[in-house]
Amino acid sequence: MAIGWSVSRIGGDEGVMRTKTLARNDRRFRWALVVAVVPALCLAPAVSRAQGRQGGNPEPAPFATLKLYEVQEATDLKGGMPQDPVLRLANAALVGTASGGLCTAGQDPCAFDTVALSRIPLRLGVGPLSGDFQVMFDTRLSGLLSDLVLVAKGSVQGTLDLRPLLTGKAPIALMKGRWKSKALDARGTLSGTFLLPFPDPTKQCATGFAYLDPSVGLQCLTAAETSLGRPVTKVVATFLKTGPFGPADKDDDEDGHGKNE
Repeated sequence: MAIGWSVSRIGGDEGVMRTKTLARNDRRFRWALVVAVVPALCLAPAVSRAQGRQGGNPEPAPFATLKLYEVQEATDLKGGMPQDPVLRLANAALVGTASGGLCTAGQDPCAFDTVALSRIPLRLGVGPLSGDFQVMFDTRLSGLLSDLVLVAKGSVQGTLDLRPLLTGKAPIALMKGRWKSKALDARGTLSGTFLLPFPDPTKQCATGFAYLDPSVGLQCLTAAETSLGRPVTKVVATFLKTGPFGPADKDDDEDGHGKNE
């Protein structure tokens, strides 16, 4: 998840000015990020455990858990001056695996992908997120994309919170919302965290990069968490089921989520 540092549909002198400005902001952010991450490494697990203990009710069991990686993102900055854009538009493709109730064809974990669209007013740092997802079956257990067939599909709609990232507090973004699938006859809520890679401040990671997971602290990227030698953003998410697909729910083909029109 690049925060406006990879910009599409911008040309000429304005594009050069904006690219240079965003590149400088990127360097400043990365230095601030390393400084902020080090003390957070010890605090993150403790904060997560403390939050889990608040309230007397145990958390409901997840319907499904997801581990995805952002393999493509097209970002556009709209409005304002080149050095101070107002709106961030992004289309992103995420691929990975699901485990639990989404996997209904006898494979668990199962292949999962989604295409999502977000619109974030940068002065707020929070905006709408929507997308479509697919659950797939590996017909030959080969791991090849050509052997995957569609089993079920659905849609998600919610909000994306970039404030931890935009303020330099942590290399994460948060999402929450709702999901539904006619094929699975299910609907519910979702929550998740985007974990952005950053240079490893401990110098202990073989790949040279790490994630900061609020629930466990520092995690080294593995070689499998890179694409063409570049570290990629990881998404961990949880689906809760609140009921069946309802009569008032639109079919997954009718929503049009995840399309930047």
